[in-house]
Amino acid sequence: MKIGILGGTFNPIHNGHIFIAKKAMELLHLDKMIFLVAGEPPHKGVAENTSRFARNEMVKLAIAGSEGISSSDFEIFSVKKDYTYKTVELLSKEYPLDEFFFIIGEDSLFAFESWMHPEIIAKYVTIVSFGRKIKYDNGAKINDAYGISPEEKAKALSLKYQGNFLTLSTEELPYSSSEIRDILLKREDIDDFPDSLHEMLPEKVLDFILERRLYEKFALIRGSERTFDFDGITETLKGVLKKKRFIHTLGVADTCAALAERYCLNEEITRAAGLLHDNAKNIPTESYFEICAENDLDVTEAEKKAPYLLHAKVGAFLAKAKYGVVDSGIIHAISVHTTGEPAMDLLSEILFVSDYIEPNRNKAKNLAEIREAAFYDLNLATYMILSDTLDYLRETKAEIDEKTEETYRYYKKIIDDKRTLY
Repeated sequence: MKIGILGGTFNPIHNGHIFIAKKAMELLHLDKMIFLVAGEPPHKGVAENTSRFARNEMVKLAIAGSEGISSSDFEIFSVKKDYTYKTVELLSKEYPLDEFFFIIGEDSLFAFESWMHPEIIAKYVTIVSFGRKIKYDNGAKINDAYGISPEEKAKALSLKYQGNFLTLSTEELPYSSSEIRDILLKREDIDDFPDSLHEMLPEKVLDFILERRLYEKFALIRGSERTFDFDGITETLKGVLKKKRFIHTLGVADTCAALAERYCLNEEITRAAGLLHDNAKNIPTESYFEICAENDLDVTEAEKKAPYLLHAKVGAFLAKAKYGVVDSGIIHAISVHTTGEPAMDLLSEILFVSDYIEPNRNKAKNLAEIREAAFYDLNLATYMILSDTLDYLRETKAEIDEKTEETYRYYKKIIDDKRTLY
């Protein structure tokens, strides 16, 4: 069997990658094409806080339904940096009857000699280069950066390593992953993106990026930069929160980040929500009502009877007014982190769960099971928290917010619908 391997960070995967995969299958008469998603590549950093799991998920979405094309988790589950020579050596030994073709870009062809153990790679696979930045000089294809043709480079490498290096010519790709990231990062608003992205990205990948808020930096404005001042805000909170509450806050922020990684959500935005979720917790109770009255914040009957509930609403207000947060998703997540709400968005649900399970919590019942559930099924963890919370409030005859009961019924139905006997 002839198998192509297209490796890369795919940060994100775009239609150019799909085009190359299909073109290689056609021109090389391949039986299969495998997208090999890099875990932690040794030759370049993975940018913009996009985890290996998010990149892997985008690849799966992009190639779904494509005949003969699949993806590999081989490097995703590696705990160390992966080198191409190790991967191709292992594949060739496990599948000795198959012939492998390793697809690379033209720039990688000219940099091949700098790779770790290029002689081992050349021993086990055929290297196939697709050209990008090309021009024609007297009919010969010349690389702008190196002054010689890819064909000449491939021939020289074949002789040097006693391997097989091929070049394939195709249309020059009009865009790259770095260009797409740049477009997304420079957006002024969450819904602001050019129509060209629909041409660059598979629709399911674009939907995933927008839903999981990847490649965004809208959390806070400091001068002309859209960045979240984690260190500065942490120091401020250390001064306004009691020691135990501050330690809890750091635990929630870390748990938010861990769950963001698990569910492929923007880690920076999620951590920011966790850091600020209790920013109003140690404000005197009477100040809650004053802040609400001065800023037209509605106070429910439950909040009048149990003023501690207002710390979420007041905290959401102060996140914007005092700490400069302009991200509506963060502000909303903070506002509902105590009671929850039906159909929470992913950021709100992660904050709601993180507030309950962070490592410094130790008194709630079923805590170990809920922590485990949080990384298995977030809806299940949410339902378990709501169920135990309502039980506790009834046992202690404490005030119950109507929204908490409504949220419980919503997530109970979700879990009930998931339950099957076979």
